[in-house]
Amino acid sequence: MDSSKSKMVIMFVLLLIKFEGGWSEGCLDHEIFALFRLKYFFNDLHDWVDDEGATDCCQWVRVECNNTTDRVIALDLSDTRNWDLGEWYLNASLFTPFQQLESLDLSWNKIAGCVENEGLERLSKLNNLKMLDLSENLFDNSILSFVGRLSSLRSLKLSYNRLEGSIDVKELDSLRDLEELDIGWNKIDKFVVSKGLRKLKYLGLSGNKLNHSILSSLTIFSLLRELYLRDTGFKGTFDVREFNSFNNLEALDMSNNEIDNLVVPQGYRGLRKLKSLDLSEVGIRDGKLHNFTNLEYLALDSSSLHISLLQSIASFTSLKILTMTNCEVNGVLSGQELHNFANLEYLALDFSSLHTSLLQSIASFTSLKKLSMTNCEVNGVLSGQALETLSRLTNLKMLDLRGNLFNNSILSSLAHLSSLTSLDLSENKLEGSINVKEFDSLSNLEELDMSGNEIDNFQVPQDYGGLRKLKSLHLSRVGIRDGSKLLRSMGSFPSLNTLYLWGNNFTETMTTTTQGFPHFKSLEHLEMDDARIALNTSFLQIIGELMPSLKYLSLSYSTPGTNSIGILDQGLCSLMHMQELHIAHNDLRGSLPWCLANMTSLRILDVSSNQLTGSISSSPLIHLTSIEELRLSDNHFRIPISLEPLFNHSRLQIFDAYNNEINAEITQSPSLTPNFQLSHLSLSFGYGDGVTFPKFLYHQHDLVNVDLSHIKMNGGFPNWLLENNTRLETLSLVNDSLAGPFRLPIHSHKQLGLLDVSNNNFQGHIPVEIGDILPSLISFNISMNALNGSIPSSFGNINSLQILDLSNNQLIGEIPEHLAVGCVNLEYLTLSNNNLEEGLYLNNNSLSGKIPRWLGNLKGLKHIIMPENHLEGPIPMEFCQLYSLQLLDISDNNISGSLPSCFHLLSIEQVHLSKNMLHGQLKRDLSYNRLNGSIPNWVDGLSQLRHLILGHNNLEGEVPVQLCGLNQLQLLDLSNNNLHGHIPPCFDNTTLHESYSNSSSLKPFETSLVMESGMIYAEKQIHEIFEFTTKNIAHIYQGKVLSLLSGLDLSCNKLIGHIPPQIGNLTRIQTLNLSHNNLIGSIPSTFSNLKQIESLDLSYNKLNGKIPHQLVELNALAVFSVAYNNLSGEIPECKAQFATFNERSYEGNTFLCGLPLPICRSPATMPEASIGNERDDNLIDIDSFFITFTTSYIIVIFGIVIVLYVNSYWRHRWFYFVEMWITSCYYFVVDNLIPTRFCH
Repeated sequence: MDSSKSKMVIMFVLLLIKFEGGWSEGCLDHEIFALFRLKYFFNDLHDWVDDEGATDCCQWVRVECNNTTDRVIALDLSDTRNWDLGEWYLNASLFTPFQQLESLDLSWNKIAGCVENEGLERLSKLNNLKMLDLSENLFDNSILSFVGRLSSLRSLKLSYNRLEGSIDVKELDSLRDLEELDIGWNKIDKFVVSKGLRKLKYLGLSGNKLNHSILSSLTIFSLLRELYLRDTGFKGTFDVREFNSFNNLEALDMSNNEIDNLVVPQGYRGLRKLKSLDLSEVGIRDGKLHNFTNLEYLALDSSSLHISLLQSIASFTSLKILTMTNCEVNGVLSGQELHNFANLEYLALDFSSLHTSLLQSIASFTSLKKLSMTNCEVNGVLSGQALETLSRLTNLKMLDLRGNLFNNSILSSLAHLSSLTSLDLSENKLEGSINVKEFDSLSNLEELDMSGNEIDNFQVPQDYGGLRKLKSLHLSRVGIRDGSKLLRSMGSFPSLNTLYLWGNNFTETMTTTTQGFPHFKSLEHLEMDDARIALNTSFLQIIGELMPSLKYLSLSYSTPGTNSIGILDQGLCSLMHMQELHIAHNDLRGSLPWCLANMTSLRILDVSSNQLTGSISSSPLIHLTSIEELRLSDNHFRIPISLEPLFNHSRLQIFDAYNNEINAEITQSPSLTPNFQLSHLSLSFGYGDGVTFPKFLYHQHDLVNVDLSHIKMNGGFPNWLLENNTRLETLSLVNDSLAGPFRLPIHSHKQLGLLDVSNNNFQGHIPVEIGDILPSLISFNISMNALNGSIPSSFGNINSLQILDLSNNQLIGEIPEHLAVGCVNLEYLTLSNNNLEEGLYLNNNSLSGKIPRWLGNLKGLKHIIMPENHLEGPIPMEFCQLYSLQLLDISDNNISGSLPSCFHLLSIEQVHLSKNMLHGQLKRDLSYNRLNGSIPNWVDGLSQLRHLILGHNNLEGEVPVQLCGLNQLQLLDLSNNNLHGHIPPCFDNTTLHESYSNSSSLKPFETSLVMESGMIYAEKQIHEIFEFTTKNIAHIYQGKVLSLLSGLDLSCNKLIGHIPPQIGNLTRIQTLNLSHNNLIGSIPSTFSNLKQIESLDLSYNKLNGKIPHQLVELNALAVFSVAYNNLSGEIPECKAQFATFNERSYEGNTFLCGLPLPICRSPATMPEASIGNERDDNLIDIDSFFITFTTSYIIVIFGIVIVLYVNSYWRHRWFYFVEMWITSCYYFVVDNLIPTRFCH
């Protein structure tokens, strides 16, 4: 009877459970319906199924159900709404159907608040709700009153919101069971506590600007175990006794504060339960830590510490983890001060500056299991004894010493680390021969990395039996040349699973047969990229026959010569377990061997950048149905645009085949649909002609990146592609012969970042709603089409836009001001060759009016190009806000006034304001204006300047030596000014000197999108245009030519002095013009070093001497002029380029002779002056002059003496005259020059 009653009770309970909502095969219907409603608002929930008939929602990601009742108990909706949609308001009643909900995560969704009358107070019906995460949203202070009604909460996270000012926790008093509260990283400056939160155990206040006084108010939370005060504005001296009331505190974070002195009294007895302390980036210069005997974790990262601080923590016997990365430890340890770290298990000293005494003290950390010392700077003498101390760490399992200066002696010091499983010695100073027997004692070693050293021999003795557990070996970028010998030796490690040999230069050819080679039974991963090893038959046989377990093989950039793809049939095709095969960039030729079809497990195949041929329709690729990633780019494959041969490849996600031959050889069957869903598709540069959009694209819904450029497809813009693929990020359809109107999808597309449809035949208007439909665009290029109408103002709604190119269309009207106001990240705006009324990037139009002031709002703008228009008025003051500006060209307009005084943009590279009506003091480089004053000394601050054009102004003063500080300078034009003084001799410090290292060069106009770590970056380079005079002709230069053009023009000034011989070191220049100055001296013979010079003009100066005969070696010289100087002697031999110069190159030099001038006469028949000219480099022979002058002087004196001696009358008159002259001089001196003396 009792048994039957018990059964009835059990059945009754089970029935209650069933009818109460449990014991179902999936979620309740109303919960499933509620989940689908949530998906509409949290639109990045791509992993949730779309079929509303699916009942087992407990299997969905981000959903957790009760194991018994199948009721939803946890929802993780963090970061599930597209941020580009901006802030929004939540309807909290969406969650009320989940009556058993215990945890709700809504973080990272840009929620700004709740819909009116549908606030978070609605969640009060969820009596089981214990955890609510609202961090990384946009809630303000009002959120507190709403969440204060959720009395069941135990955890509330509100970090990274818009809480600000004073926060009164009294609004949360009803949360009696709250144990965790995080309101960090807001703008709270005052925190008013309340007695209501008595159970609080976790409090996060980091990132708020509080001060020391906050601690006294927090003492009410007596049960607090974790307190986070990172970056809270604490400054100066901090006394740890302020935490005395926190008797239960276990974790304390005070990192990133400005605490320079930490006071911990000797014998301090507080914080006895503290286990974790973070003092990173606190700037402690003084202070010691005492008596935290239970501390297990201590972080002192990014600090400058004295060794005394480490000495003070030596008593922390419970410490297990100590991190001191990026530290500077000052001082020397004198003894065994740190020997008490007996329980320390993990020590991180990466990127720190240490003394060797600390390294010696580490030996006492006998419990240490992990030691990381990457890229450390070890000061002091690193003796053998210091390294020997490491051998005492017998429990050490992981040792990371990469990026240091350890040499081969470190190996013997590591011999006793028998517990070591991982050792990293990469990027050190190991060199020469390394014998693997030095690692014999490391019997547990599983991973060894010695990459980036100068090891030329890795010796593994025959029948070696050590390192039996070694699984991973890294010997990349070492100096070993014999790859065959090295690979043979690897067979001595029976457990070897992963082998990295990339970046070597194996000069020895793999000619050895498989005989005698060991079997690599465990090897699964072999990477030999850029190893310069010949892919011959014997090498591939070794891989194919002796490495049967291989799953990953990379041989890209390996072969130094040409090979047939058929060599793969010699061994690789037998690798049945292969999953990834990379053989790109090897100049392989022929068609893919059919044996590749044997690799039924292959997931990734990369044969790009070879010379492979054949149709994929009749290739082994059609049998590789497990393939997920197929890269065929830059070959000669024939690929049907339908991709029909790959329709059965259900796992295919990435198909990259740009630069092949695209054709339509297969007639698409309407009944065939692909089994794959691609994420990446590239068929660009396919040389197709007359094809249409492939039908398989209509069945794709997961595309992220699509490039179908340069295929010459017919049809219109595929707006259906955007509608079907909501995750699409990049779409490139350049030069595809597409035509018709440019129609966008009806619904907004939130993910698209790059859209390039340039060089097509689109007509009509740009859709006015483009900014609303594509709100996430980073780069948009629709140039070289036939669009008309105006520029839509909705572009201003795309605040992420960086590149906008609308050039070469038929657009009319004005540039909408909203574009500048809204596109705050815009860097490149190209509107040239349209019919607009105002402009930016508007070269060679007929624009008039003033430069728009609102351009200053585009603070990220890098290039402004508006030359050859009719713009007038001053340069707007708002240009001073363009801090990222690199190129400014508004030349050849009617710009007037002076440059703004605030216009000091140090990021500027090129400025062109020539041929305007500017005046005033020089602030930047401007030619053909009315500027006066001198070149400012701060010009060397423009370190990125490449072209400085200041010609045709009224500049005065000297040429400043600061110009030599422009080390990127390629072109300098200071012609037609009033500069005086000497030519600076230091121009060879710039890129005008060929030996100066300079990798910068201007690139042609192009747009690209770089995707890295989930982020998208737009890049763009442009052709820049300006005028420069060379070979006596003013030329317009642009594009790639600018990176090659180099010159110096100082003509038409008032420069004096000699030409510095250092000018001859400017070996990169093509033009040098020093004409129309007052230069003297001779022409430096160093000019013969100017091997690239094409135009050399030294005319209209006062140069003298001979023309150096070495100039005949200047084979590139096309224009040469030394006319109207004082040069003399014979013109250099009339050969090479000098045979092309006529008399106009030399006219105005009286004493020059030789072809093409009159032939020089012999010395016997030449006048004395001419002979003198032949002998010396001066206008008049100095020796002849002195001889003639001295002789004449002596004759005159001798004549006077004879006259006085013969004629007594004249003799008396002479002496009388001399006497009177002496007397007059005496009295003149006495009366006028000697001061009068007074007696006292």
